[in-house]
Amino acid sequence: MYLINNVIFPLLFPIRLFILIVVALFSLFAPKFIFEYFFNKANLIVLLCLGIYPKNIIDNRYNNIDTKIIVFQHRTYADCFIINYIFGPVGYVFRNIFKNNIIIRHYIERYGGIDVSSNGNEGKTKEILKYIDNNNRKLAIAPEDITNINTRVIKNNELGIFKSGAFIFKQPIQPVTINFHDKNVIWKNLENGFEAMIPWFFKQLIAPLTYIEICLLEECVCDENMSVIQYKDDVRNYMLEIIENY
Repeated sequence: MYLINNVIFPLLFPIRLFILIVVALFSLFAPKFIFEYFFNKANLIVLLCLGIYPKNIIDNRYNNIDTKIIVFQHRTYADCFIINYIFGPVGYVFRNIFKNNIIIRHYIERYGGIDVSSNGNEGKTKEILKYIDNNNRKLAIAPEDITNINTRVIKNNELGIFKSGAFIFKQPIQPVTINFHDKNVIWKNLENGFEAMIPWFFKQLIAPLTYIEICLLEECVCDENMSVIQYKDDVRNYMLEIIENY
């Protein structure tokens, strides 16, 4: 098993790259209804090509609340594929620096999304509210503050300070945590933004296969007397309790 995972699997780089390109082209040119039929499998294939195997999904949801907002622990460029694999097509709040990426742009055109400024200072409250009111599709938000990119927490078992954008409407929240058993999967440099994406993808295409555990936490509901700050902190502390026990 060690030989397969650490020697043979990295040598499959040409095949992994070819499959990744095929899936990308399929997502760009396949009719929407056909792409959605294979959506979960397509995202799983991308994860496997990147050396990431979602071995275990722990579902702690008890109340079956119809949540519109997903908040997740964001540690790699593959996290969107993980969220898509679990929930199917969702909309994303994403950094506007990625709007020039043809695949990301195409995905947003199909499934909706909201771009925010790269420095994190541009509010999108009205756009998020409009999305929630006008879409049945969920909206995924990584709430950690990236205003100062150099101070962002990128470790597996920590969380940065949360911004209020996902919580300001006091809507039910679906928290998701991801445990990467190989810490090398986690990005090491976010300072270059879009430019760091390509090296990370190629690094993963020659990486051995590692596995992740995904935890869907019980949905969080804001008490009518709770402030936005308290709601935000409660969700963060709930996620952090799970993360610290990995």
